[in-house]
Amino acid sequence: MGDGGVNTLAYLIYGSRRDYHLELTYSVLSAIHHRRSDDIDVRIALVTDASNQRHDLPVEHVVFTPLEFAQWTRGGQYHHEAKIHALKKALDVFEGKVVLVDTDTFFNVSPATLFERIAPERSLMHAYEADLGNDRLLSPILKRLAGASVSYEVSPETRLFNSGVIGLDFADRHLLGDVLVLLNQLYAIYPAFNIEQFAFSIVLDRRTSLRDCRDLVTHYYGHSRGFIRAQFADLFAEFSAERFREYASSLPKIEYYPGKGKLDLLKARIRSALRHQTADYRFAYFACLSAQSNAVRSPAHANIWARVAVDLLRQNEFAITHVEQDFAAMKRLNANAWADEDTKRAWNSFWGEVAEAKQRGQSRTNATSFEVA
Repeated sequence: MGDGGVNTLAYLIYGSRRDYHLELTYSVLSAIHHRRSDDIDVRIALVTDASNQRHDLPVEHVVFTPLEFAQWTRGGQYHHEAKIHALKKALDVFEGKVVLVDTDTFFNVSPATLFERIAPERSLMHAYEADLGNDRLLSPILKRLAGASVSYEVSPETRLFNSGVIGLDFADRHLLGDVLVLLNQLYAIYPAFNIEQFAFSIVLDRRTSLRDCRDLVTHYYGHSRGFIRAQFADLFAEFSAERFREYASSLPKIEYYPGKGKLDLLKARIRSALRHQTADYRFAYFACLSAQSNAVRSPAHANIWARVAVDLLRQNEFAITHVEQDFAAMKRLNANAWADEDTKRAWNSFWGEVAEAKQRGQSRTNATSFEVA
């Protein structure tokens, strides 16, 4: 059993992707950088498998077995469920207050401030995002819930919080059982990728006084994530305790996006206006232009921009004729030296989907990124 008087900042990491380790390194670095001299009651723990332990970081390790991880993720079917089990395991090991933090975060203040918002019947998540009725991805669950039996009432006014940060007192550990039961019920009805944070939001908002912490912790995701990871890759060519200590005293600043070309911004604004299109279309077209503008001076940024563009197109329904005309340059990626295999694969797959939509007689693309089984 752990020391209930010590607060624990916990991370979950698994798999072999270096991107997540880059994120983890910077997040822990920011926590250490902002830690005050009197923050001796905050430990940092890494909940991980044996192969992903990070002895270059000032963390304690909580190791799970392959069998545990299979049980946590439905045999690899739904990885986000592992967050429930990782938080439960950290609470069981350390007791006290535990805050589970995603790797794609960094601290703006001392991590000790998080724990000041947690107590029995007082919990924490990263940020309020929307009411269920206004959420693009999750709101369709309301129709599917008609006549279904779930353990908590769900309505259009149900509040949704981001689970990039989840804080709980050991006294409320039993609520994780409720989260897991509700997750199982909701996943069977509507297996969206973020159904895990939906279950957390409902239980913690109904059973505790739930606060957010977006003022304390920055949680980056979406289109800026690739650019941020590229900066981390430059900072941490290798992982070492020496490099970590070097940056801890002077935390490197991170930019969300590289410099945006003013001409590309103007072209995108004009094109979307002529097309009577949305802001998403404008940004997708701008990303396409930025990919071409960066092709020579920064192929790495060019590839990130190209994948941002295709992601945006996949997340929306747009006129096929407009997409084929405005993004025609992305049909020639196989002949472009700057485009890496991931970028080519993403765009080739997208153009294949567009061709299939045309064969079915559709005039608009499909929002495939938001499909739910």
